[in-house]
Amino acid sequence: MTDLTASLAPSDYVSDDVYRREVADIFERHWLPVCRVDQLDMPGARYAVDLAGRPLVAVRGDASIRVFANVCPHRGSTIVEPGPGRGSALVCPYHRWSFRLDGSLVGAPLAEGLDLDGVCLPEVRHTVWEGFVLVDLSGEADEPHDARRVVVGDRTVAVVGDGHGRASPFRVDLELEGDGRELDRVLPPRRRTVRRSSRSSRPATPG
Repeated sequence: MTDLTASLAPSDYVSDDVYRREVADIFERHWLPVCRVDQLDMPGARYAVDLAGRPLVAVRGDASIRVFANVCPHRGSTIVEPGPGRGSALVCPYHRWSFRLDGSLVGAPLAEGLDLDGVCLPEVRHTVWEGFVLVDLSGEADEPHDARRVVVGDRTVAVVGDGHGRASPFRVDLELEGDGRELDRVLPPRRRTVRRSSRSSRPATPG
């Protein structure tokens, strides 16, 4: 009889407590994708998402990409709707407070008597990795690696992108001492190149 390994209880999939722990232990401690760089193809392009309950918006200014909290500091309203968009400023629909693409405040209607010194959109730590805009909600995550790692047989193998921000094709850089069949389990032959070790007596699987 096959041994069965305990899995998650059905209640775990809908538990608010489990979700809160996942957010605290996983989503808030590691890099998360916001969008692809090519979705911010021109100055003024933006992409808004909700990650782990936090509204965020990635924008491209004249040259750089930034990620901000998608929340107006006036009354806490969401500034732009989720998904792609374009504009020279981020304008809150509630009281029309507007912000430049560097997060600084442009105008604040109905703000008489308020101290607006230093008011801006909070910026979220981000980076561009393999063509993705990633955010670190904790501000303390390690830099994302340039390679993903998979286990092939008894070895750990680097699976890397092509260096131009494209997710595929991947390259597996591995000196094979066998015929390369163990690699078939984790990466199709058409998406890899391999180098055969000089100690091997059999050819490597073609890339």
